Amino acid sequence: MKRAWLHQISAMLVAALIPCSAVAEIYKCVQDGRTVYQDQPCRGAGSAIVVVSPETSAASPPVTGSEERLTRLKAYVNEMARERRKREIAFEIGGLEREISGYERAEKIELAALTDKKGYNYHNLDAAGWQREWVLKSIDMEMRSVTEKYTAMKQAARDRVSRLQKEVADIDKPR
Repeated sequence: MKRAWLHQISAMLVAALIPCSAVAEIYKCVQDGRTVYQDQPCRGAGSAIVVVSPETSAASPPVTGSEERLTRLKAYVNEMARERRKREIAFEIGGLEREISGYERAEKIELAALTDKKGYNYHNLDAAGWQREWVLKSIDMEMRSVTEKYTAMKQAARDRVSRLQKEVADIDKPR
């Protein structure tokens, strides 16, 4: 969607800079009391005035430097696209950093809950010694599992951030 918008803008800018050398006639028609401009002769009742575009006039000087302007325009459009992409990357990096912070908070919350559960079971006097030991080992395994899960999630987000930062560095390289 954004790319199509950029193409439309650049096409309009290019069209505005390219001189029109074709003969263009515009017809001014008065129909039912309204003035209408069109590229075809008037139909039915109404009057027509042929307006010749100023580019076709022999008195107008030839346009020079249009290729240079077109080159500058293309460079400007490309620079705008690079700046837009850098802004998109910065926005995505900010989101990933917030995501990493969220993972860290969620990990701390889960580990705190497991630590509380471990403390409760450690001081549970109603349980047998072997049962208490088995529950504590189970909680330790669960804590390792939680730590590994969040470590993997945070590392995936950090890897994406580093790829995006590399892309920004590639965008900034002189061409």
